[in-house]
Amino acid sequence: MLDAPITLADLECEGGMTGRGREILEKYGVVVLKKVVDPAGELDPVLAEYDLRLDEVLADMGVSAPPGAPFAERLALLYNSGNDTHQQAFNICLPAQSPAGIPASTPVHTGPAIFNLLRSPGIVDAVSAVLGDEILSNPIQHARLKPPERMVQGGKGQGLVRAIDWHQDAAAMSADADDTEFVTAWVPVTDATEEMGCMVVQPGSHKEARGALQAHCPGMRLPDRDSKPSIAVPMQRGDVLLFHKLLVHKSLPNVTDATCRVSLDLRYSVSGQKTGRACMPSFVAKSLKDPDTVLTDPDEYAANWHRARDELAMGTDLGYLGTRWNAPVGRAGAPTKG
Repeated sequence: MLDAPITLADLECEGGMTGRGREILEKYGVVVLKKVVDPAGELDPVLAEYDLRLDEVLADMGVSAPPGAPFAERLALLYNSGNDTHQQAFNICLPAQSPAGIPASTPVHTGPAIFNLLRSPGIVDAVSAVLGDEILSNPIQHARLKPPERMVQGGKGQGLVRAIDWHQDAAAMSADADDTEFVTAWVPVTDATEEMGCMVVQPGSHKEARGALQAHCPGMRLPDRDSKPSIAVPMQRGDVLLFHKLLVHKSLPNVTDATCRVSLDLRYSVSGQKTGRACMPSFVAKSLKDPDTVLTDPDEYAANWHRARDELAMGTDLGYLGTRWNAPVGRAGAPTKG
């Protein structure tokens, strides 16, 4: 454990992933990269895409929102419609718990604004400073559209809709990827204040248990973590939280009156290594060895996800070994080189 209390300033790094940023990530397992994403050019299109998508889903359901209803109100109307799977309409990966045999109608959001953000130079350059120059966009990704919790009924799908408890991202990976070099880039598409439900991290926790994935109890949570030193990490649009796959972290509830918190979990790993979700498509985000392999076509990106969904719907065995949320498991190595 760390010798002294950690402040938010200890975790922040200006100017992209500098040497200081790499030192912070190595020591604490997490770094706040300030102003590395363009809010107008990269984040506003994502919000516009989701606004349109929400209206499409409500129309398909035959549900009419009040005229001029804000996004959070319309989103809660969808979540409260009685179908606890509607959050998947906005998600940027397919369901992971039982992917084989999923319905062919399972939605996955693959819009061009999402693809553009996955390839954001600010994010890819930061990841490259950690993982090197041969990088995949890893398929273990999520979109989390969280209206105020007071607006949402029930508790289903809480990880994408509500606060989520203490966990490590390595538990979402299959065991064959324990040695994969892998980082999460958590991107607040809106501001993420404490009231809106920002992230909370336990700095240095990635070095616990000698670099082993800890046992996650049912409900996707690590037990007995509330007494450990932790710090809330409020962030502004344009910031990115980069962290180790073994960092223990959670999110707070959205307790605002009417503001939706939108964030994306983007993950990257080293090309040629196991992705931890073999049944779902990755793509080359950066390559100096073979730059022609870098995916630049948003239509191909979308087609790859739709093809994977179709194959899973037919029961095709794509080699998926499952997540490890509910079992004690072994090692999961460091994400950095050198």
